[in-house]
Amino acid sequence: MTCFIAENGKHVTVNSKSKSSMHTISIDSVLMHELLNLKNYYHNVKNDSLVFGNNKPLSTTTIERKKNQYCYQANVKQIKVHEFRHSHACLLFMNNVPIDEISYRLGHATLSMTMDIYLKYLPKQEKRVLQTLNSLRLSS
Repeated sequence: MTCFIAENGKHVTVNSKSKSSMHTISIDSVLMHELLNLKNYYHNVKNDSLVFGNNKPLSTTTIERKKNQYCYQANVKQIKVHEFRHSHACLLFMNNVPIDEISYRLGHATLSMTMDIYLKYLPKQEKRVLQTLNSLRLSS
């Protein structure tokens, strides 16, 4: 499901782009602990509440403002909110998570979609490429 604010100011929820977008993913134990703490902090949270915003989604300006604030505090480059998705995919890939598992986690219908969109964000590893080529030349 995707939530957005319509021109009339009302919150609208629509179905995701594709069937593969609608799925359940696992979260790590640290995030689970943080979410449970958040739920306990807000006493009126129901099981069908949104993670952030409770009964209605946070506005995009609130999310952007908080992201910028935390990036500034951490002294890191500010990126667009959607780029966290790219970072997540690249982090998983660089830690040897198979591409089919990353593709499922992102809700892509095909592996090629994941590879075409996200693998271009991986850093160039020219040094490793050169070392590999040099070692192949030496062994022949």
